[in-house]
Amino acid sequence: METIGARIALYRNARRWTQEHLADEIGMPQSRLSKIENDKISPRWEIINKIAEKLTVPVISLLPVAANHILPDNPNDQSGEIVPHIHTDQEADLHLLWEELLKAKDESLEAKDRLIRLLEQQKAK
Repeated sequence: METIGARIALYRNARRWTQEHLADEIGMPQSRLSKIENDKISPRWEIINKIAEKLTVPVISLLPVAANHILPDNPNDQSGEIVPHIHTDQEADLHLLWEELLKAKDESLEAKDRLIRLLEQQKAK
């Protein structure tokens, strides 16, 4: 499955924009956008919305659960439009799902940190 970072990069490249250009458009440092595109950090919903708005694509098309995109028939087409097969009426549910996934990821990382601290304490004894 493509990741959200890969999808953002796909749409950005389809528009022939650099990371710096998109980052300027959404008001974030290019280094942070690079981390998002390389899946080193997960963007919050507000950032996903900003990116979708600037790239003029439905939010759903950036999420990993959205699949099957149609690239323009003409590879020389400068519009950079990519049409998703999934309708945007699912956006509210996807927003909730995305927030829950991020929350679960954060909780998992916190649990792993606690486990590491406990193991380090045991090792020190």
